[in-house]
Amino acid sequence: PALQREADSVFGELSLDVAKDFALVGVGQDARFTFTASVGDSFALDLAGVAPTPHPQNFGMSIHRPNGTLLTSATASPPLYGAQVQLGAISTAGTYAVTIDPAYGAHGTARLTLKQGPLLATSDPPSAFATSVTGETQRFRFQAAAGQNLSLGLTGLAYLGTSSGYATLTVYKPDGTWLNYAYCYPTSIEGRCKMMLANVPVAGTYSIGIQPPAGVRLVGNISLSADQTGTLTENAPVSLSVTRPGQNVRYTFAGTAGQSTAIELAQLSPSPAGPYVYLWVLKPDGTSLTSASATGNGLLVNLASLPVTGNYAVLIYANFGIGFSGRLMLDPGV
Repeated sequence: PALQREADSVFGELSLDVAKDFALVGVGQDARFTFTASVGDSFALDLAGVAPTPHPQNFGMSIHRPNGTLLTSATASPPLYGAQVQLGAISTAGTYAVTIDPAYGAHGTARLTLKQGPLLATSDPPSAFATSVTGETQRFRFQAAAGQNLSLGLTGLAYLGTSSGYATLTVYKPDGTWLNYAYCYPTSIEGRCKMMLANVPVAGTYSIGIQPPAGVRLVGNISLSADQTGTLTENAPVSLSVTRPGQNVRYTFAGTAGQSTAIELAQLSPSPAGPYVYLWVLKPDGTSLTSASATGNGLLVNLASLPVTGNYAVLIYANFGIGFSGRLMLDPGV
């Protein structure tokens, strides 16, 4: 077989969040791109819109460090899926190289993007997103401290195209490894989806990927929220109002081993009406003591005898990340 020559490759330089469309026109032709990174940068490589010819073969993507060694790789499987590789926090500054290598002599067109993505804050309004080609994964970032309690909420999720599949919402730790994921459907209430990020493990810049199912593009909005927090004291009701998509309520109270008390959630009003609101009581070590749920009016969780002395937490959240209001009280009874 003939050896591929250097002149047969497509070359280019990648800029942050700027799509690079390219075409491979012959058997054995590859694409080679470079980008410059500094220590601490958080990037991903997104290969999407792959249209191979003459047959639907995989397009392999390899990323090499400045010294030429392999950092990581991924495969796009057209016409079903693209590929996004999370690089995590860059540890070595310099010029990195990306090679796109179609399998079995295929060629065709594709789009490669060096994605940083918008940085979300817990006080920001919802951020709109829209992917531009099939197989593209949307990317966002947020900064968190170790132990922080956060949540993500999607609203208005919709497909451009037809699919009964789910979109995947994934959060990656600062080193690029997986932290949590959720399956999201545009057919849920108002195209909503929710992910809880309790007690995040390390400080740093986390990344978010929103991947569509095969053959469609995505539109929607995303919000990052910190938990509403406070302290409960006996017979002192607290008014709750959650309006940010996906936000949780987390109140604490001091308890003594053997103490008898109850948690009352009254005047509960989900918005829109219908989905469940969940209430969990967490022991001082963070494990569950008990839980309950309701779709309206309210509920009472009896705690006949607390198991240990320490600070307990009351965690409240709604299905699909909808909003809700109510009145919360630590009620020991008479």
